Amino acid sequence: MVARAEPWGAARGSERDSAVARTGGHRAPLRDWAATGEVGGDWAVPGRLLGEARAREREFRRRLVLRAGAFTMASAELDYTIEIPDQPCWSQENSPNHSGKEVGTRQPLVILLGWGGCTDKNLAKYSAIYHKRGCIVIRYTAPWHMVFFSESLGIPSLRVLAQKLLELPFHYEIEKEPLLFHVFSNAGVMLYRYVLELLQTHRRFCRLRVVGTIFDSGPGDSNLLGALRALSAVLGHRPAVLRLLVLVAFALVAVLFHVLLAPLTALFHTHFYDQLLDAASRWPELYLYSRADEVVLARDVERMVEARLAHRVVVRSVDFVSSAHVSHLRDYPTYYTSLCVNFMRSCVHC
Repeated sequence: MVARAEPWGAARGSERDSAVARTGGHRAPLRDWAATGEVGGDWAVPGRLLGEARAREREFRRRLVLRAGAFTMASAELDYTIEIPDQPCWSQENSPNHSGKEVGTRQPLVILLGWGGCTDKNLAKYSAIYHKRGCIVIRYTAPWHMVFFSESLGIPSLRVLAQKLLELPFHYEIEKEPLLFHVFSNAGVMLYRYVLELLQTHRRFCRLRVVGTIFDSGPGDSNLLGALRALSAVLGHRPAVLRLLVLVAFALVAVLFHVLLAPLTALFHTHFYDQLLDAASRWPELYLYSRADEVVLARDVERMVEARLAHRVVVRSVDFVSSAHVSHLRDYPTYYTSLCVNFMRSCVHC
């Protein structure tokens, strides 16, 4: 079953009055009860009725979480997809084995952070690895303009998105589940960098229990040619003149801020690669990369692996040798899947 929904909390003011949720063909209007006292078309007044309205709102969210399917939440703030199995991770214990789902252990909540320009359809192939085994999966890809330009300019706009992403487990009341990240390319790593910061500094997010991280085709250090290749792929279907202008603009920004003004930029913004070298996280990490990758160089990944091992982090790395950037699953589907599943199991049992 697949259902699509627009989030009730994405719009503000008058925009939120028109927010709706569609689940299994049901259409339920959701209004800003916090501001107007109205929920689902029923007017409420302060006091008992407002409390009942809030209770109905919470119950609606709980029903949405427990209903199997893929829910695409599209808004100007955070455009993500949450995929819920027929038997969610918290109900796996002491249950019969069906369709290859894991039995006898709590499966993690898996968050996929996509590469620059990837679509939800692309991420769904990776999501299936975990969804088939009873995991709840959240898929999200940061906007490409933030990845290539905001970060290059030292503007931490991705931090806001990271915070909204970490609020989702609390929103769906699954914050007590073990949490596994699957991060793709430098675009995913740039967002993950702020996730790590918030997990260490934000009082609420410190309660989340991360058990492991998988890095696919990343992280990579400053590689202008590789970044231009990635950006060119993102702009593939746009007019040639526009592509050329954007590529030139990005190259100028990268050279200016990361070469000519690098000492000044370092005073207010730390490069994501340097940040991860000394990250305070100590959960296990799996690095999947390839010497044939022309976007993220293998030596950058290997240097990261050595640095994390020096910090006594449990690390495993696999060089696929011949597969291109973020193409390891496509070229080696069985091996890639087994690596991810075995890593997930080992993290949950740590």
